[in-house]
Amino acid sequence: MRRGLLDALPFSIYIFVTGMIFGAGAGPAGMTNLTAVLMSLFVFSGSAQFAALGLWGHGMGTIIVTTGLLSSRFLLMSASLSARLPPLKGWQRALLGYAVSDEAYALFTGQGATGGTAYITGAALMLYLPWLVGTLVGVAVGPVIPPGWQQPLTSLFPMVFVILTVLTAGTRPKALVALTGATLGIAGALFLPAGLHVPAAGILAAVLGPALEQKATAKAVQA
Repeated sequence: MRRGLLDALPFSIYIFVTGMIFGAGAGPAGMTNLTAVLMSLFVFSGSAQFAALGLWGHGMGTIIVTTGLLSSRFLLMSASLSARLPPLKGWQRALLGYAVSDEAYALFTGQGATGGTAYITGAALMLYLPWLVGTLVGVAVGPVIPPGWQQPLTSLFPMVFVILTVLTAGTRPKALVALTGATLGIAGALFLPAGLHVPAAGILAAVLGPALEQKATAKAVQA
């Protein structure tokens, strides 16, 4: 668990800042401060929460569908992790599934998938607490934050996803899968309904991944 805590520590500042941005944006979007804090407490998903923030006035059905589609990528991550972890009981799987995030998954797979559930738990704690505290600070000081500050800080969000991609794309096949997923995601964002491009790109790239891995292994054996 200690290794997971330490590896996730560099992301804690970014997580705190984005949590603060989310909390500060709750009021202007029409969301109550209590709702924002409860979302960070129980949802714990930056992409889903920011999507909900932007759609807050469009009805609960739209929010549920959009955030559900965005969060469906965690099904792919969990399926990938299940092959790397020992068998778990039902309640253990549920808790671990809640702990899976983009950052925790990238750190776990990028460092060789060692440490098991303890590593993921440590990384999740180091990410969860700054997110919750950041939200609390955001709702408290949001009214005094100049609106012009929020947009530059929000640009941290896509930049960190680029870093996470670099962490996980440690081999040529993985890099090609990441590039394919990014290309499909951009194309899907242009032509598919909101949120649907994320799982569509993930599923198609995941189908491509095993074929590329097998091809790379076959070449290595022949060499």
